[in-house]
Amino acid sequence: MPGRVPFRFCRYQISIGEEILDAAGQTQTLTEMQGDEFKHGSGRSGNPPPNVLIMEPRVFECDEERCLNFSVGLRAGVRIVQGYNKQVARVDSRMQPDSHIKLARFVTIPHMGLMAVEDRASDTMINAQQALGSLRTIIRQFGGNQGNLDVIHLTDEDVSAALQQWELTQYDYVVSPLNPITAGELAERRSAAMKQENIGLERGTALPARGNNMHQNEGLIAETAALTEVGYGQNGFKGVTPDGHEGHIPKPRFHHDRHKNLAERSKPRFLRIYFQSDEDDISVSVARALMRFYNHGEQATDIP
Repeated sequence: MPGRVPFRFCRYQISIGEEILDAAGQTQTLTEMQGDEFKHGSGRSGNPPPNVLIMEPRVFECDEERCLNFSVGLRAGVRIVQGYNKQVARVDSRMQPDSHIKLARFVTIPHMGLMAVEDRASDTMINAQQALGSLRTIIRQFGGNQGNLDVIHLTDEDVSAALQQWELTQYDYVVSPLNPITAGELAERRSAAMKQENIGLERGTALPARGNNMHQNEGLIAETAALTEVGYGQNGFKGVTPDGHEGHIPKPRFHHDRHKNLAERSKPRFLRIYFQSDEDDISVSVARALMRFYNHGEQATDIP
């Protein structure tokens, strides 16, 4: 039975020294370094650090855009083995050498500065956060400690666009009334209704009527989103993207202080899009979804 494969979407830029690598430069760099192992981190319990490497780089085309597909692997070198000693009624654990490699798949569109990273953890997979850290190590060391990987996750504009375009299946929010600033009509309306009933904090989850999906209009979703935009709330949601994939943007931590709420949204905010594992070529579907979500054709030049 086919399962779902989550990918985390982001913008990215790779540079070596002062040079920002274009599509050709990224392709050449990945090809040159593939299979070479680099030390990652400091290790633990006196053991050497794990090795990380690039595997199976491949160029492919999607909607006339040149795309890259590759895997980042992590070889821990050791693993913990547990057993049970019946004679002394004790669980034993020990470290033993291990050549096993865990990995995560990447799909990138270098010309657009767009990247998707497989995001699941298992005996054979590493999650997106580990994969991005491993790729950053590889690029830095390959560039003689002058290489760099910059990543931008969701912006407020990305979140707002998704909220307007997705068929929503769940909407989570926490909001408080406006105080002391004023905002737009929708935020004012929600705030006034809360104040009339002496409500200091509203927390909820909205779900669609059976057989339907939700859309932002001028009701609860739009009002609470308007409060969130000016720092009086946080929201997150699940839904179906315009190209038919399930997506999830989690709700950030809520603070009673408006400025702290705004600062919370400046932290990395992650988007996960889910794809069917039995697709003929999942990389093409991921690349097409990347382009559809960000909906632009220029390079990501706003990455510092």
